This record gives sequence, C-alpha cells and structure tokens, in this order.
Amino acid sequence: MTELKQLNSRKLHIQFMAIFFVAYIAYAVSYTQMLPFLSDIGYTSSEKGLILSGAAVISIIGQFLFGFLCDKYKTVKKMFYLATIVFILIVTWAYSVTEIAFFFHLITLSLMGGFFRIVVGLLDSWTIERDPLLQRNYGIIRAFGSLGWIIGAPYTVWALSKGGYGSIGLNVGILSILTLLIGATMGDAQKVSHQAPIKMVDIKQLLKKKQYIILLIILTLINIVLYADAYTIVNKILALGGTATDISNKWVLQAFMELPLFFLGSVLYKRFSAKTLLMVGIFMFMVRFLLSALATSAAQLVMISATQLVTFPFILLSSKQLIDSESPAHLKSTGQLLGLAMYSGLSALISPLMSGFLVDWIGTDQTLIFFGLLCLVPLGLSLWYRKMKAAY
Repeated sequence: MTELKQLNSRKLHIQFMAIFFVAYIAYAVSYTQMLPFLSDIGYTSSEKGLILSGAAVISIIGQFLFGFLCDKYKTVKKMFYLATIVFILIVTWAYSVTEIAFFFHLITLSLMGGFFRIVVGLLDSWTIERDPLLQRNYGIIRAFGSLGWIIGAPYTVWALSKGGYGSIGLNVGILSILTLLIGATMGDAQKVSHQAPIKMVDIKQLLKKKQYIILLIILTLINIVLYADAYTIVNKILALGGTATDISNKWVLQAFMELPLFFLGSVLYKRFSAKTLLMVGIFMFMVRFLLSALATSAAQLVMISATQLVTFPFILLSSKQLIDSESPAHLKSTGQLLGLAMYSGLSALISPLMSGFLVDWIGTDQTLIFFGLLCLVPLGLSLWYRKMKAAY
C-alpha cells in the first residue's frame, strides 16, 4: 500500500512538472514580447503604462473573484480550465491587430495581462492544494515552469520571424490545449469541508489577521519593485540600443538562474525559515536595482539580471508558504488568490504609473535608484513580521 502511494505521488509530481513546463512555454510566448509589440506599433510610454495598469485592474478583480469561486464551489481545476480557454481567445484577439488602435489594445491587452496572472495563480493554487507533498516540493515543480520559460522566450523570437505577431495566438492556443490535455486525468485540489457555504463575509476572517495584512503590505511593496524591473529595465535596454533578442536573453537568463533555488527550495526551507529567505530576496532586489542604475549598455543589464538567482525564487517560494500559513483551512484558495490580487495585481497597477512618472521627471537611472532604496521599507517591515507567530 505504501509502495502504491509512493508510485501515485511520483506520477502526480511528474504530471504537474509537465503541466508547468508546457504552460510556461505558452505564457512566455504571450507575455515576453508584449512591450516590444506595443513599441513596434508606435505607442508612447504613457500609453504603454495605461495598458499595463489596465492589466493590473483586471488581475486584481479576476484573482479575487476566481479565488472566492474556487473555495465556494470547492474546485480549482475547473476554474483553471475556464480561465485558460478565455486566455487563449484573448491572446489571439489581442495580437491580431498590428497597427495603432489604442482602445482596442487597451481592452484586449489589459484582459490578456490580467488573465495571464489569473491562470498562473490558479495553477499555483491547484498544485499547492492538490497534495501536501506537492506543496513541500513546489519549488521543484515550479522549476519546470522556469525551464518552459527558458524555451518559450527564444521560441517566441523564432515564431515572430516566421509568422509575425499574428502567429502568437496560434502558438499559445496549441500549447495551452496541450496543457489542458495533460491535466485531464488529474484530480482537483483537496478542499476541506465547511459547515456553511463560503460567503463574502468569510473574507473578513482573513482581513482581521494582522499577520496576513502585514505580509500583504511587504509583498506588495517588493512586487512594485519587481514589476519596475519588467518595465523600467526593459525600457532602458531599448533606450541603450537593445533589441527584442536582448530582451529575450534577459528573460531566458532570469529563468535559467531561477532553476537552482527552485530545485533546492525544499532543502533550503528546511534549514532556514521562509521569513528569513524573504528578507534575503528583498535585500538582493535592492542590490540589483542599484547595479542596474550604474549599467551603461544593454549587455550589462542582461548580465545583471543573473541576480534573479537570489531574488525572485526567495520571494515566490516564501510568499506561497507564508500566505498558506496565515490562511484558515477553508479559505486556502481565497487566501492565495486574494493575496496575489493585492501584492501582484495592485503592484502591477502602481508600478508602471510610478515608473513612467519618475522616468519623465528624474530620468531612468534615478528611477532605478529610487526603486532600489524603496526596498528598505519592506525589509524593515519584514524584521517586525519575523517576530510574529503564524495566524494558523
């Protein structure tokens, strides 16, 4: 019986690794060239900022709604499938128009960016809630997402050279459908029974916990910095004469550098607390931005992105574990996706607007210094949060 359980667990790990691998190729195809796509069409920095902010609004609303529905109807898998189908349709629609049509792209790319974060969040929740072993080994499973991203970024450049931006929708559709086929026979998240149906009022139970709120503030602030990397540094690469290939190389190098810590995550989190590693990730983000401010070429900026090794993996793995520990058993999906809506969606709304304003006001390098020093705030809050006991 134990051998059978181990065999089923191994099979489940392999299936989720395959899903993450294929899904993240699709996500890379849809997402990595969004800013170059807008630049090639001819949109200004402020127009691009509005579109990115629109995506954040959709993300905030959508992640909150899908998280609530997951707990209410006790299913994550079905919601992931629904969101993925919508995502395919929106990506195909968004990249079908390759000339200036601001309101069209504001709507479609906002929806695309929002649903990109929704499907990523749902896939994470499905994995974490499917089995306790999957939660403990989430880093290894997520590493296969990074491998998919490594392949997806250069694959996108190749696909663009063959079929232009119009080919992105077809490629995302094929890869996403393959993802759904891989997961077709896999079980849903394991939801605990609750004596009464989940209602909106239950969310107050989460929001009354000081630990949950402080954690969200910390994660929101550091994610403002994280999204500034995707916006400000990409724009600096282009301003220094970089190309779509340089941007692809940045994404590939970042994804490659994530792998060691994702694979070793379960070992690290046995030796060090999630709170400690969260603080390490925040400090290294500060170093990364200060180095980026000093860079004088696109190649240097690409190389600095290698600091991804000790930034994003620590932030991601710690956030998943800590939010789970601060959420009651019957609100695990709501806790994860409400948290994601706040620290990912809200920061994605604020960061492009801040970046655009600051770049116009004080310049790119000074903006990078500002975001680097901003890391001192969540770092200080983390020292306070570290002394708190988990809510559940």
